[in-house]
Amino acid sequence: MLSRILIVGHTNIGDICYDLSVLPPLRTAFPQSRLSLLTSSAVTGLIEGHPELEQVLLFNRHAEHKGWWGRLKLIRMIRRQRFDGVIMLKTSWMHLFLGARNRWVLKRRHLFDPSGRPLHRADSYLKLLREHGVRADQPIFRFPIGEADRAFADEFLKRNRKRPGRPLVGISPLANWALKCWSPRNWNRLIERMEKETGAEAIVFGKSSADPFAQRVVRELSPGILSAIDRCTLKQAAALIERCALFIAPDTGLLHLASCLKVPCVGLYGATPVTHVIPYGQREGLVPSTAQLTCMPCSTNPKTFAICGAAGGEAPCMEAISVERVLEKAKERLGTGGAA
Repeated sequence: MLSRILIVGHTNIGDICYDLSVLPPLRTAFPQSRLSLLTSSAVTGLIEGHPELEQVLLFNRHAEHKGWWGRLKLIRMIRRQRFDGVIMLKTSWMHLFLGARNRWVLKRRHLFDPSGRPLHRADSYLKLLREHGVRADQPIFRFPIGEADRAFADEFLKRNRKRPGRPLVGISPLANWALKCWSPRNWNRLIERMEKETGAEAIVFGKSSADPFAQRVVRELSPGILSAIDRCTLKQAAALIERCALFIAPDTGLLHLASCLKVPCVGLYGATPVTHVIPYGQREGLVPSTAQLTCMPCSTNPKTFAICGAAGGEAPCMEAISVERVLEKAKERLGTGGAA
């Protein structure tokens, strides 16, 4: 019986949503164990207070844990915790140095089903757990969204909505990598037509940054669009997303959060693959690029990464996704479920 378990997870919002799928089966299998998660400060606003986690350890690759000396410092900090079990959800040799007797490591065999087709990452994690005797049939996604977060969402919409009572459609135009983004002119055209042709109201999410493309998107979005950019915490954003009938975004963290909250999604994919990291259970909502480019998807191929020169935004693969295709998919998805 494991008593102190460390889950070595990812450091961004999208991946951490799927990392959390291991918590419910682990808690059931090891009800008395202390569960800890290693991640970054970028996601603590979403997972802080999670009822199935006793501890969150922070990895900061750009400061105190930078370089070999920083990694050694991190390893020493983890070893002091005396974990007897480590579960690796990412590629790393770190588990070899953490002092745990039991090491469950995600490997290539966990990434595919028996026919050789790629599994969604959440399903890969559960396959790893099952290999070690943990019952894990379907992913369960839980987030510590509190009553205060939901009260904020209600008040925010009460104060800011222009079309109360209409379906609410969440949109996330910003990503941590500009190559995955659509241009602001496309978002403006989509929102204008969608609101006119469906009666829905758009709400835009995200966090501005020093990235020039992100600043341009924020600057060029039509001023009449309801915006929650920089106006809420991650948990408050999650509470707002819960109230959406649909969520539209490129491959961003909030798209994956929306899918885990069971909000119907429309995902725009070009620079990232449409295989293992897509909105969970929502393949029918994907709008993949139709560009005939040999570099796609470049996010998984170092040889073709950003060879189009569009690392600053408006990549040819993403710009090949037309407003008409996204609007058509949005109309289709608005008719299949969800409530505002």
